[in-house]
Amino acid sequence: ARNWKRGSLQAMGSVPGAELTATRSESDASVVHLEWKPSHLTLGYILEKMGHVPLPPYLHRADVPEDKERYQTVFAKESGSVAAPTASLHFTPGLLSGLRSAGIESTQITLHVGAGTFLPIKTDDVSAHKMHGEFALISRQSLHEIIRALQSGKRIIAVGTTATRTLESLYWAAYYLSEQGVFPEYIEQWVWDNKPPQDPLSMLQKLYDSMQVSNIPVLRLNIALMIIPGYPFQLTNGLITNFHQPASTLVLLVAAFVGDVWTDIYRDALSGNYRFLSYGDSSLLLP
Repeated sequence: ARNWKRGSLQAMGSVPGAELTATRSESDASVVHLEWKPSHLTLGYILEKMGHVPLPPYLHRADVPEDKERYQTVFAKESGSVAAPTASLHFTPGLLSGLRSAGIESTQITLHVGAGTFLPIKTDDVSAHKMHGEFALISRQSLHEIIRALQSGKRIIAVGTTATRTLESLYWAAYYLSEQGVFPEYIEQWVWDNKPPQDPLSMLQKLYDSMQVSNIPVLRLNIALMIIPGYPFQLTNGLITNFHQPASTLVLLVAAFVGDVWTDIYRDALSGNYRFLSYGDSSLLLP
């Protein structure tokens, strides 16, 4: 499959009698059509039985059954992501308990990570790169806790680039509501371009009040926000993240967050033989 150029591929899995066929589009190589038998099975079930945990190549081993458990974060509750938000893999129940004991509060937001997150940038102009939409959910309770953090002047640290994009998209959802008077469904890739700044606290408070009045317990968004150098961060002032592959939107987000020093960070990581990608080392970035 690594050298697959055209035509169809078939796979047989651990489901008796099940067969998955993937056909690459002749007009667009990035489009793959999937068919499976028996048709009453769901795609999620087929992939669960036939798929493999995406281990980093430097581990030099195939995935084992235990990886299905190791690859789930302590925050995981729902199916939907194509990959774990890897920064969260460093957290354990014991660590979370210790943070609570130290007076460090946390709240949870959800982003169903899509395959487009890992799509390398292949264009000479980064603005020509197309971000794929991903489904996000932010509860009214979590929004309230974020507002309390802003009111008390606490630092808001996002665990992972996915959490960062979701957190920042929350601000732009509030911005959209303030401008248009309706709740947004989609956060566009360059929503932040040429937008005058607004006070994040007042914007989120208006969003929270509107959710209460409309009896909306969970804000559901399709987000395609792309964060590159020059992006004006609104809510995130700390970031825990692993080390990412070059020519990725994830590296661009890190560069946007810490500035030019990102090259020094990655140079130190390489010289120190840090592990990159999903089972790799992590960093705490405080610009």
